[in-house]
Amino acid sequence: MAVDTLTLTEIQSRVNTVIRDPAKGFVTDENVKDWVNEAQIDLAGRYRTFLVATAGTVGADNDIDLPADFIELRRVNLGTTAPFNRVEIVSDDVFDSYVDRQATPPHELGRFFYPTSAGPMAIELYPAQPSTLAYTMRYYAAPDDMTAGGDISALPARLHVKLVQYAQAQACIKMREFDQGATYLQMFEQGLPPAPGSVAPSQNFPKQMHYERGPFDHSEARHL
Repeated sequence: MAVDTLTLTEIQSRVNTVIRDPAKGFVTDENVKDWVNEAQIDLAGRYRTFLVATAGTVGADNDIDLPADFIELRRVNLGTTAPFNRVEIVSDDVFDSYVDRQATPPHELGRFFYPTSAGPMAIELYPAQPSTLAYTMRYYAAPDDMTAGGDISALPARLHVKLVQYAQAQACIKMREFDQGATYLQMFEQGLPPAPGSVAPSQNFPKQMHYERGPFDHSEARHL
């Protein structure tokens, strides 16, 4: 059976069926649109739906500005021909330790930072690179906002009901119907993978602990 897609208008209609505000005086269509777009970004990040490639040159301040729709980095390489200089994203402690010692790392190091409070997030590089150096980057992007009533989310159709549930939860919370809001939020969260950054890339999720027998747990062990 095919999964139906939902327009923004259809999502707004489903939200309005669960709140006691038929005149939309308190929970407006504009509110619902904002919540739907918030949910889109959350879901796109969790499922890593939109993988995008881009290219450019290193900035004059030895950094790479990240696009406005950036969610999570897949990889970034410096240079235009192989072998590329791969940028390894590290913590501030690792980055600063190399900078303080003026040491040469095995790969180009990068860390996320905001050059200005109003500017986009960027990747600071070490060792320093010339501003003419080309880079290629692949990253997970946010989908375009839904703005008009006939817009349909670029997310897979099976996730459209999640957009409804998130907006229903926020609408109930705004109406101060907290128990009902918690129910819809739980429905939204059910079955979702963790958000980017909440689990280390090398960590399996969920973790399970298993008991490992020791030398004194075997029947032939001698206890003194």
